[in-house]
Amino acid sequence: MFTKTLRSLWFAVAFSCLVLPGRLIAQTPVDASLAALLQEKLDSCVNNFNLPGISATILFPNNRVWQSASGLSHIYNQTPMDTSRLFFQASVTKMLVSALVLKLVDEGELSLDDSIGQYLPVLPHVKGAIKVRNLLNHRSGIHDFLAGNSASSQSWFTTPFAIWDPEDAISTYIQAPYFPENAGFQYSNTNYILLGMIVENITGVTFATALHERFLEPYGLNRTYFVPEDFAPGPFATGWTSFSAPNVYNTDAAPLFNACSYSMIFTAGALIAKPADIARFTRLLYTGEILSDSMMNVLKTCTNVNLGNGCNGYGHGSMRYSFSGKTYFGHAGDFNGFTQLSIHQEEDGITLTISINRNNAPRGPIAAALLQVVRDNPLTTSVQEAAPVIKDLIAMPNPVKGRTQVSGKLTKGGNCQLELLDFTGRALSTQQLGYLSPGVFEYPLDVTGLPAGVYSCRLIHETGSASVQLIVS
Repeated sequence: MFTKTLRSLWFAVAFSCLVLPGRLIAQTPVDASLAALLQEKLDSCVNNFNLPGISATILFPNNRVWQSASGLSHIYNQTPMDTSRLFFQASVTKMLVSALVLKLVDEGELSLDDSIGQYLPVLPHVKGAIKVRNLLNHRSGIHDFLAGNSASSQSWFTTPFAIWDPEDAISTYIQAPYFPENAGFQYSNTNYILLGMIVENITGVTFATALHERFLEPYGLNRTYFVPEDFAPGPFATGWTSFSAPNVYNTDAAPLFNACSYSMIFTAGALIAKPADIARFTRLLYTGEILSDSMMNVLKTCTNVNLGNGCNGYGHGSMRYSFSGKTYFGHAGDFNGFTQLSIHQEEDGITLTISINRNNAPRGPIAAALLQVVRDNPLTTSVQEAAPVIKDLIAMPNPVKGRTQVSGKLTKGGNCQLELLDFTGRALSTQQLGYLSPGVFEYPLDVTGLPAGVYSCRLIHETGSASVQLIVS
């Protein structure tokens, strides 16, 4: 179990990031005519939907990108919104949490049918027999102590500098379950806080560290932060909420964001990021770069439920959306001061991320408006993005001391080599593997004698490459 003492030590010092080689791909801006049409639509959304400001990213096939902003970050000093600003991501955090849990399943560290009591302390109103999968898909019945108990959010004002351990927060504010396990669907932030605790138990590190090690550093997401453990340097979008009058979003939400709220929200929503980072992660996730095919199927297996704004289903950490007959998967978030949405459409290869600096913004109609511009432009959907050549790359065991097996699947045959790199990206060894046929492959890698630390194993195919982080113990 990751202890409270260890957590307090981690929060007391700044997190020091290792820079690992990320899969950074050069992106080309869309043509000026399409950019102008999208900007016009973005500007109209600010005016028509009473938004302070918005930052948007659309990723297209063939590494084309459109990023822009409209409106204001600060409505009183008239600071313009721009694409460099960080946004509180709220429940978009859950997309990364579920991906990390499913990644641990891929690595053989846990099973979706494990009882959560194997990994958690005894907690009031939380039955240890509940399965991990029913936390992911919100079918546990566990009470949402954040949204369902106003006393929890009141503490953000009364004790803003308090740092909560998730075990203590749950024990203090949770109430009786909504229903028995798997008897229905009820969105509950508590489910994802428990999942964060499970990740910490299995990995032996804080959730922020696990997130950096498995996702943020390997994929070059260097403008994404898990607070309060990470220090997020800004610049920030100012969030606006409606404390003064209903539907009047003119109150700075800054007093809600402090050590108390961040630590209590934990893995239900304490991610801060630049929208372009979230778009990139969404695309990596839903194009099969992160999880195996079997875990992708789990991620997208949904309970049919109307969550509004075009969302008609919830999977195992994914929301299913429908716009103009097209199905999108991703996740949304809404919290005082901010509204978020990040979704991907598989057939067209379109990824859309929007970040708005007020809560309760109509993310569905805004997404639909931007996607309509994309659909109406034949240049954006005429070329399909190539499927990844290397899939499901893993190293087992990992962490390793001695020898590990690097395995994966090739969708296309070709000459390959296997590299071991240190945290600076310097190649320590190279194995020429020759021609590999399509299908599953497996090769041994000996790390005997290497100092303990974080490394990267990269498989290079003649048409592409993929990397997996390797921890030497």
